[in-house]
This record gives sequence, structure tokens and C-alpha cells, in this order.
Amino acid sequence: MTLPIVKATNVTTFRNTLKKQLDIVSSDNVALIVTRGEDKNVVVLSELEYETMIKSINNLKYSLKLLKSALEAENRDLAYHTLESLESHEE
Repeated sequence: MTLPIVKATNVTTFRNTLKKQLDIVSSDNVALIVTRGEDKNVVVLSELEYETMIKSINNLKYSLKLLKSALEAENRDLAYHTLESLESHEE
């Protein structure tokens, strides 16, 4: 995942040049911070950048689960189940 370029604009400029700003975000791999008062800033990302970010987060969560399982196995902290016991949990 390449990190997007980050730019900032205020809400008035963003509102007055909305189409131009959105075109820049979607075509130039730019993350746009729209500054607002009272620490209520927002970030505008392209859909592709958003999906890539979500996919990366999900991959990290999966990697952590694998690491946890490997550590449990290494520490012999394993639970053994029969097929019958697993089927009874499904009911």
C-alpha cells in the first residue's frame, strides 16, 4: 500500500471548489484534510484508497489471529476436540 499524498484545505475553499477537489482526490492519490472549527476536521479519500485501507486493517487482524494461534501452540495451550463435540456446539 502506497501512502497517499496529504493536502489540506479549509471548508470554504472546499465548498467553493468541490468538483476540482474531488477530482484531485480521485485521480492524484491525494488524501484531503478539510479543516473545520472546533477540531471537527474531516478527511476525504478516494474509494480505492478507502478499500485498500480497510483491506490492510483486515489483513493485520488476520495476521494477529495467526500469531496468537502460533503462540498458543508453541506454549502447548491447546484444546483438543472431537468432531462430535464440535457438532454439538453448532446446535
